[in-house]
Amino acid sequence: MTLFFDDPHFWNVMYNTLFYVGLSVPFGVGAAFIIANMLNSRIVARSFFRSVIYVPSIVPAVASAMVWQFLMNVQYGAINGVLRYFGLPIIPFLSNPGWAKPSLILVAIWAQGAAVVIFLAALQDVPRSLYEAATVDGANLWHRFRNVTIPLTSPIILFNLIMGLIVAFQEFTVPWLLTEGGPMNSTEFYLIHLYRNAFEYLRMGKASALAWILFLIIVVFSLIIFKTSARWVYYGGEK
Repeated sequence: MTLFFDDPHFWNVMYNTLFYVGLSVPFGVGAAFIIANMLNSRIVARSFFRSVIYVPSIVPAVASAMVWQFLMNVQYGAINGVLRYFGLPIIPFLSNPGWAKPSLILVAIWAQGAAVVIFLAALQDVPRSLYEAATVDGANLWHRFRNVTIPLTSPIILFNLIMGLIVAFQEFTVPWLLTEGGPMNSTEFYLIHLYRNAFEYLRMGKASALAWILFLIIVVFSLIIFKTSARWVYYGGEK
């Protein structure tokens, strides 16, 4: 109870974490699914684009953070340099409390290469005959995507959703290197708060309690997704 009511930062940390998870996970999975569908079509240099999309998944998190820090820096960042060149106002990606969380969400969406590869593998297993039959019945591209692609890959969507949820709740390295929880504690995520209590304030008991609470939070959210998945996940063996 002390943790919930006497810690002045706990509920702000929870808000920051839920905001990050609530946007980065669905947008990340959705972006990965759309990109996988695009890369599954017959486009020029498809193998090259597949390799490029997967690169963020194999680049160390520290290296990724350093690259994004260069891109988003207010003074010498590449993005703001381009904006300044065209006479547009600069964007304080990491130095403004209103921009910091969306900027980290953008980085999380960028690093969806592994999910794209998993989706690509699932899309390869969708029978082409179903698309052909839908086309004969008059289905357009959207109808084929909605009634064939999504149902037959829904178990993989569920898998990536659960994995993304677990990873997002435990996000630490990139936010810590880019913002260290700032500005004004706007990116003080759960694991950063846990790290501070354990290794800066040396409150190991509180840090252990935070770790157990995080475990329970992940379990609860995972169970909720599993319970609701029966409404939208289709398994080929079911009748």
